[in-house]
Amino acid sequence: MRRKKLLGPDVGLAKEQIVELNQEFYSDYFEEYFKIKLLLLGEIITNPELFCDVMNKQKIKIGVLEINPESTNLDKELISKYAKLEMSVTYYHCLETFLRVFLAHIEIKPSPWLEISRETNYKIFKESLITLSEGNFNFTYQGLSSDELITYVFCGHKQLTEEVDNSEGVLNAWKEWIKWAAKETITMYDYNAYKHGLAIHSDTRGFSLGNEIEGQIKVSNDSLKFLSKNKKEDRWVWEKRVVFTPLDYRGACISIIQSLIRNILTIGKRTYLGTDFESLDFLPDETCTPQYFMKLSNKDKNEFGLVAKGYSMELLYYKRKDEN
Repeated sequence: MRRKKLLGPDVGLAKEQIVELNQEFYSDYFEEYFKIKLLLLGEIITNPELFCDVMNKQKIKIGVLEINPESTNLDKELISKYAKLEMSVTYYHCLETFLRVFLAHIEIKPSPWLEISRETNYKIFKESLITLSEGNFNFTYQGLSSDELITYVFCGHKQLTEEVDNSEGVLNAWKEWIKWAAKETITMYDYNAYKHGLAIHSDTRGFSLGNEIEGQIKVSNDSLKFLSKNKKEDRWVWEKRVVFTPLDYRGACISIIQSLIRNILTIGKRTYLGTDFESLDFLPDETCTPQYFMKLSNKDKNEFGLVAKGYSMELLYYKRKDEN
């Protein structure tokens, strides 16, 4: 007997339901999530002793669950380590959220909430990210160009008004944040390693190359260490990989992305609910790009103008008998 093909969830979906979904999506969306998390983690990193003292003295009660603070044995090093790891998780969570919210709005589909919920296949999502990371913006809606759609999604107009200085710089900044977020999300090995078993280690690490006469590169920064597979010509190998995670840079990026998400949602409320707004809180320009913040946070200056993002070391392998 042939198995009956199931109907998709969109077949026959009532239009009234779309209206209700849009109202719920924008009224219930937690816009300040990343802002609050960044402030909280920043406070923990700044004052780990204070949080350690509070955690060890305050009785914790969640419903019927009670945790005795004496059983935790927390110290400031553990609290600080937690906050730094959580900052990296938040960084990638923020990037992916931004991209999913952007893609759900860019072609002005009937329900952004449905668009976000529909894309559960990460392989398909990754294909979209590859396209974005290469700067291929091929969006369409009622004859509008990709540039017009990007501008509309972030500010509510097809073109920036004459009151905005350097409108081309603003548009390019939006594109840079989208491309950079896609590139980072594609390669978020540390986030995946962390969330799939905490198999990741934070510390301050570094290296040096060259010499004082010919020129030298020295790097010392917060970092994450994990195992990663690397494809070679004839096989896969394991590598111990270190990714530098400058917390000031990642914190600045989270703050900017939070503002970009808020802009998209503000315009979405007008598009789908007819809710108007007086002005937007944030418009980036050529001095507000990921590359600009990376240069500002790069404490390890060198005459080569290079920014080190990390390094890797292949694990030791025995030579096989069938090898020459």
